[in-house]
Parts: sequence; structure tokens; C-alpha cells
Amino acid sequence: MMMLYLVKDPLYRSIRYRVFIDNGFRPVKVEYKEFPDGETYVRFIDDIDPSGAYIVLSRGYPEQDKNIFRTILIVRTLRDLGAKKIILCIPYLPYSRQDKRFLPREAVSAKILGECLISMGADYILTIDVHNPSIFEFLGNKFVNIQTTDLWAKFISKICESKTCGLISPDIGRKSLVHMIANKCGIDMVSFIKIRDLSTGRIVRHQPEDSEQFSKFIMGKEVIFIIDDILATGGTISNISRTIRDYGFNGEIITCFTHCLMLRDAYDRLINAGVNRIICTDTVENPFIHDDVFVGPYILEALRTLI
Repeated sequence: MMMLYLVKDPLYRSIRYRVFIDNGFRPVKVEYKEFPDGETYVRFIDDIDPSGAYIVLSRGYPEQDKNIFRTILIVRTLRDLGAKKIILCIPYLPYSRQDKRFLPREAVSAKILGECLISMGADYILTIDVHNPSIFEFLGNKFVNIQTTDLWAKFISKICESKTCGLISPDIGRKSLVHMIANKCGIDMVSFIKIRDLSTGRIVRHQPEDSEQFSKFIMGKEVIFIIDDILATGGTISNISRTIRDYGFNGEIITCFTHCLMLRDAYDRLINAGVNRIICTDTVENPFIHDDVFVGPYILEALRTLI
């Protein structure tokens, strides 16, 4: 049987990685430091088992650029030292939102990063709720995106056992995933759409996909969940929450995010817009990690199909 090893980024403190140790992964010690000029040094303290499978748990945020280069050093060194199989797990994959050329001659950073990590020696890239999985289709089965449908369905179902609930997708791109969660929970869902300025392409507002349906949707609801992949500045969700309140909803608004970057005044924007609770997973370090939405078990489940 292939021995399983866990190489945790020395700066990754978010995911409760103990779940991997409890399931048979042997931790590998890595020495890391920065030189006075800011350059990175990485060295493996333990010998590398050439017949083993190595899971590299990499930090995606903050300090994305440093994280990526440190990950490259770890993965490439593992390959140079003879590791047979390397699975790179980056729960929050940085640069994934630049998934197309919005303007001529732009770098498509999501695709470039995927190519780079595979070329450095990773056999697989495993991530969670990536912004647009289709951009990585060129990698075939080397790219694995874990959807959080089951995670959120379990969390929401507990709350909705005793309350009347509804789910909202913040845009059409997220609609299919929120629809799956709603089906698992057996509750209603609706979607919002983005309205753009036709001359600049900038988003000017968010509105219900169907206003009449939305008015009926909020009637009798006690809790409304807004589910999104990334919380950055909170602009989108605060606009949607404010619209929900404008339609006369007086119940609880709970926002659910896979990746909570919580930039600038995101918290204040959400609370001032009428959000009651912010729930986040542990893919990145944040103050709103909830005990019932840890991603470790879902990563383990995906790893079993790759080893």
C-alpha cells in the first residue's frame, strides 16, 4: 500500500489539517524562511519516500504571489527528490477570477497559473469552488474542483428544520450550484442578475431575475440565505441584501461564503445593508469560520479518488 504524506505550507494556519493526520497521512517537516532581501528559502527536513504519495496543502490568501512561489519551490523540490505522486491542494486558488480576456491583450492568469503548477511537477491540482471551472478544462482530470453543495446543504438543513427558509443565488453563474443546494434541502430558491452599463461594461446594480416571482418568494420566509463563492469587498452581497430589505423582508439574512477574503470595509458594508450573520468555511483565515462548515472531510473524500 502506498504511504501517504502531508506537506503543509509552513504559513497555512486555516484548515484544520489534523483531519489528515487522523486519517493516516504522515506529516513532513519543511523549513521555511525569508532572507533579508525578501527571497524565499525552502528545505525538507525529512527524507523523501520515492514510493509515497505527497499531498501539498498550499495557502492561497493572503500574500498570493509569495504563496504561489513558495508552492512552486515545494512542488518542484519534491519532484526533484523523487516523489512518485504529488497532489497539490489549494483550497482557495488565487488568480482564478481572471478567467478570460475582458480587454484586448490581457493575461489570462487563471490558465497561466494552472499550466505553471502542473509543469512544475504536480500530478493533480485540487481546489474548492473555483470561480470558473471551465477555464481549467484543458488540464483534463489533472484539475479537480470540489463543489460545496453537500457542505452548505447540511448546514442550511439544520437551521431550516424549524424555520421557513429560502436561498438566493447572487448571479446566473452561481445559479446551478444554489439550485442543487436548494433541491438537497427541499426549499425554494431564486436568482439575482447583474445589470451592466452598456458603454463601459461595469456592473451598475443587481436585481431579481423575476421581480414578481421574488415578491412571492419572500412572503412567509423567516430566513433567507445568500450563497456565493468569494467574499471580497462585499459590494455584490450588500446590494442584494439591501434590495431584499427594500422588498419588505424583515426576517434573518444569512450570507454563506466558501472563501472569505473580507477586504477593506466588507463587514461593515454587509451589516449596514441588513445582513444578520456571515458564515465562512476555513479555506482562508478569517474571523467567521463556522464549526459546521469545515472543508477538510470533503478534501479527504476527493483525495481518495486520486491516490
